[in-house]
Amino acid sequence: SLLLACGAAGAMASSLNAPITGLIFTLEVLMLDMTTFSILPLLAASISGVIMNKLVYGGDFLIKVDIVSGYQISDVPFYIVLGLATGFISIYFERVFWFIEEKMKQYSNIYTRFAIASFILGLMIFFVPVLFGEGYDTINNLLSGDYRSILDHSPTFMDRENIVVIILMLIGLAFVKVIATSLTLAAGGVGGVVAPSIFT
Repeated sequence: SLLLACGAAGAMASSLNAPITGLIFTLEVLMLDMTTFSILPLLAASISGVIMNKLVYGGDFLIKVDIVSGYQISDVPFYIVLGLATGFISIYFERVFWFIEEKMKQYSNIYTRFAIASFILGLMIFFVPVLFGEGYDTINNLLSGDYRSILDHSPTFMDRENIVVIILMLIGLAFVKVIATSLTLAAGGVGGVVAPSIFT
């Protein structure tokens, strides 16, 4: 189990270029004891993952963030609003996930479950194409200031210059991605909730 945890820590640290994140994620998700026996190998695996990422990919990572300004005390109200909003979304994520999971359990046949989820997901992706995939490209586009990319290939939103449409789409994406992720996992899709959570 420790080797499995080390692999998870190394992969997480490598993909996010954050060794401490890989360590904490693994301790939290796999619920290992916080002893020297588990922390030292996990930390070594996390650091090794980041070093290998830099050696193989030149330090390129999934989410590219440039810090353009430092911390300012006047921004504290925005952090409070962000904390409240993400707290609300996390409750929404959990409730929707378990609701869809329970609804899908009503269908004992795995093929029926898969067909229903595929149909609903197909409709969602047709109208909101950025729901397809894990969302790292969309996150990077948004962080680089390319907000209009969320409307690419969408048949419903043709007015790409209207800032109100873009803001409403961003808010809607936070709620709809949760449904898409829950449907995917409830139907038997392989994946996790880390990338969709970051997207949301």
